Amino acid sequence: MTLYTKIRPKTFDEVKGQEFIVNNLRMQSIRDKFFQVIILAGQYGAGKTTLARIVATAANCKNKDKNGNPCGTCDGCRSVSSGSVDFLEIDGASNTGVDHVRDLTDWLHERPLGKRKIVIIDEVHMLSRQAFNALLKTLEEPPAYALIILCTTEADRIPATIRSRSACYTITQIPEAIICEHLLKVAAEFQIGIQLEAAELNCFLFWWCDAKCLKTAGTAIKMEKMKSRLISCDLFLEYLKKKSWSELFRQCFSGNYTDLLDSLNSIAQKRENLY
Repeated sequence: MTLYTKIRPKTFDEVKGQEFIVNNLRMQSIRDKFFQVIILAGQYGAGKTTLARIVATAANCKNKDKNGNPCGTCDGCRSVSSGSVDFLEIDGASNTGVDHVRDLTDWLHERPLGKRKIVIIDEVHMLSRQAFNALLKTLEEPPAYALIILCTTEADRIPATIRSRSACYTITQIPEAIICEHLLKVAAEFQIGIQLEAAELNCFLFWWCDAKCLKTAGTAIKMEKMKSRLISCDLFLEYLKKKSWSELFRQCFSGNYTDLLDSLNSIAQKRENLY
């Protein structure tokens, strides 16, 4: 199994940086009442298909936890992860014609073996006008057990008649700090060697904190003070175990780089003494 497959989010809790959207979809999962047509819009690589699969899995899961996360092991979950007659994922760029949509409509009207019939259409904006018209007829009166998830990088190319019948969510760019923190944790978990330049650490801290706090404090981060130093991710994470985020922020934003580096060097020295 590739690293990408291992770390790809499979529950709502594992999705980073999309709190509003995730919480909205999570509440639908907890209540087991989903909007029947959902549009997930966002740039390439934003995580639209990943989130769509989580929603699909949760919609058919028989053993969700109290936070609406799918269990990943029941028959309903496996119907999405391994494929079944109740789940379909279509590439809109390769299935643009009206006949493809008519086949999909016929499939949707066949009663499911499980809880729901679920379809994910990627790059839905690539459908032809005739195909969109055929899809609209299905969306106007979808079967009660149907869940239709449309993913797109160009939401403005989806006809307004379809958008108006859908719950639309725009997946935004994840803040760099959240990406950086997650990458550090993944690197530590899988023992991948990553070195983070101190200047990049400062950038990470900048994006992590609220910009208003930075303006109020008047503490523009001076990256040049630490450019020459390298901090390995495991040292950084070990520091956080001994200290805290607030302590890390306090040291950096007060300009107290020396104490921060001394702390990291102390951890490194203790490690060397062990060997």
